[in-house]
Amino acid sequence: MELKNKKVLVVGLARTGLSTAKFLVSRGAMVRVSDSSPEEKLSKSLDGLKGLDLEIETGRHTEEWFTKADLIVVSPGVPLDIKPLCAAQHKGVEIISEIELASRFIDVPVIAITGTNGKTTTTTLIGEILKKSGKSVFVGGNIGNPLIEYVMEYNKADFIVAEISSFQLEGIRDFRPYISILLNITEDHLDRYPSMEAYIQAKGLIYRNQRHTDYAVISADDILVKRLTEGIEPRKIGFSREREVVDGIYYREGKIFSRINLWRR
Repeated sequence: MELKNKKVLVVGLARTGLSTAKFLVSRGAMVRVSDSSPEEKLSKSLDGLKGLDLEIETGRHTEEWFTKADLIVVSPGVPLDIKPLCAAQHKGVEIISEIELASRFIDVPVIAITGTNGKTTTTTLIGEILKKSGKSVFVGGNIGNPLIEYVMEYNKADFIVAEISSFQLEGIRDFRPYISILLNITEDHLDRYPSMEAYIQAKGLIYRNQRHTDYAVISADDILVKRLTEGIEPRKIGFSREREVVDGIYYREGKIFSRINLWRR
């Protein structure tokens, strides 16, 4: 993806926005950063941008900045239905999330973990297991380091293990994990989503670009997960604490059993 001389707007100046802005400047983009919070609340992030060749606005979103951009990268905390983003979308401006931007520069397998509860613990454990097995691993996403920091700062890893929120998934286009993990779905973030169904569908975006050569690890005990994953293209690997699963891992009488045929597609 060529970024040199492209007009890119970064919306939101928390850690993800800060890292995204730095990366874009390093690639020669003409960067603007917009955050609706007042300047006094953004002092740490603003300090991190000192000396960089970019424009910053705080306390508002200037609609012209949005509609005149070639590309907009939205931080997870920014709803996609705010007025300036809608105006930009109407003008045909490409609007993506930071994980989408990062994925366009990543060429190693990504293990993406989402779900309402347990994402951080699961992401951390998988990262540690891979490290103990001798693999080089980058752990980040919605936990710790934004994914764009892998592209900007880290040497090539064997795997990327990323916690992914529904907010981040809303802005993907081509993001494709080799292994997706959906732990569970329970009522959450209904201040952001118009309905529970909208929240469920946002979680389901993790499968948007997966193919039959990819894997989807899913909870066989969660009715909403089972409904959401009916008919998805990647191979499904189930896990359960309540019942035996045909292709996956399950718990019974104090023991963990595995029925995974890695050669089956």
